[in-house]
Amino acid sequence: LSALATQPNATVWMWSVGQWDPDSTACFIDILQHPVLKARLQLKTFSPLPELERITSLSDEDRELCGRVATGEGGVEQNLSDLRRYILLFNYGGFWVDTDVMLLRPLALLGGHSFVYECTEFRSYVPFLPIYYRRGSVMNGAVMGSGGPASAFILACLRYLLRDVRAGSSGDYYRWAGSLFRALHGQAREAGRPPPFLVLPCVWFDPSWGDPFPGTSLIKRDAFTRNASAEDVDALLAAEPSFALHLHGEMFSVAELSGGSFAQSAMRRWEAGLGL
Repeated sequence: LSALATQPNATVWMWSVGQWDPDSTACFIDILQHPVLKARLQLKTFSPLPELERITSLSDEDRELCGRVATGEGGVEQNLSDLRRYILLFNYGGFWVDTDVMLLRPLALLGGHSFVYECTEFRSYVPFLPIYYRRGSVMNGAVMGSGGPASAFILACLRYLLRDVRAGSSGDYYRWAGSLFRALHGQAREAGRPPPFLVLPCVWFDPSWGDPFPGTSLIKRDAFTRNASAEDVDALLAAEPSFALHLHGEMFSVAELSGGSFAQSAMRRWEAGLGL
């Protein structure tokens, strides 16, 4: 919803692993029946093997291994959403935005750039996280720019991931995301060449880890559970210089949703602006 409201010239592709079931499709029924918005939302089904056939930059052997991993046949226990993300970004380009991200303003300024973002703030701001998680900065692809179809950056991600699969699991959950980005960045620097992607500031996509959002009394963990004033909602939706708010859905998986929360209030404003 935030993407439709804040990206007026964009088409939003929502990807599902497996066919869309009626209950999931029903979540979008008002948009799919809207005379204008229905053309801007496409519900897509991810089928790894046909998508991989299009990636001729990979060898047949690499595509075969990638297919086994993507379909769960490779025996690799890992976050497969990272692999799916790279396959789709390589084939179609554009931006990747996780579903726990609220967009605040157009991403068009970042069009044509390959990027992820990096956060160091949580090291001191989030004391409840384990110390091993807080001791270094994290590069994140929750909002990620491909630079366009057949991106050299995304191809590098795929090739690194495949080398990692062949080397065997290290137990690092972020090895195909943040750890992969850091490795590619480090390899480029060691070789004396520019990295194949930009590393953008945390505040652009993932602000306020522990302190309240600027101009508000709200912190990130309260976005779904605590009532927000109209002034708080105004301040957050106009937050500078943020393009987005990554709300880290895992924090709210067991939370009881408040009808007056920032998340609900923002949704109602976007619905009104879109004529829903």
